[in-house]
Amino acid sequence: MLKRADKEKIVEKIKAEIENSQAVVFTDYQGLEANELNELRDQLFQNQINFTVYKKRLIQIALKNLKIDADIQDYKGPVAMASSSVDQVSCAKNLYQFSQKHKDLNMISGILEQKYLSSQQMIELAKLPSRQELIAQTVGTIKAPINGLVGALNAVNRSIVQVLTAIRDAK
Repeated sequence: MLKRADKEKIVEKIKAEIENSQAVVFTDYQGLEANELNELRDQLFQNQINFTVYKKRLIQIALKNLKIDADIQDYKGPVAMASSSVDQVSCAKNLYQFSQKHKDLNMISGILEQKYLSSQQMIELAKLPSRQELIAQTVGTIKAPINGLVGALNAVNRSIVQVLTAIRDAK
């Protein structure tokens, strides 16, 4: 059994992890086998996502200290906390993709920019394109008119060359 001082240290650790993260997702992992849980941890680790199991009561105290209105205590079963300081979508996206293959993993709720989000909101966040995909789409959108302009200018040059070639051939 943990002593009060140990629990206070854990609450501070949870609090710091939430404050320093772009996104936090709370999951119910009950029913996953050990090898599936290890596979999940490996996948998350490769994407720089922390995945830790904490007591619900300690998470609740940390959320209360951060003035985030959430009630983790209502959830049945164990709760794990996944957090990412890299970007806001990767945490939810990785967990969502894993939950599609392993139905025993459920996203319970989450925190984005110190605001509490429901399970449905986290799933919607997970379905958003990644940062790299959004950058690629933006660059493609910016590049399209320029490519069109270049094509039009090249067409003018080709037309002039074709006219000059026709004149030369006519002589």
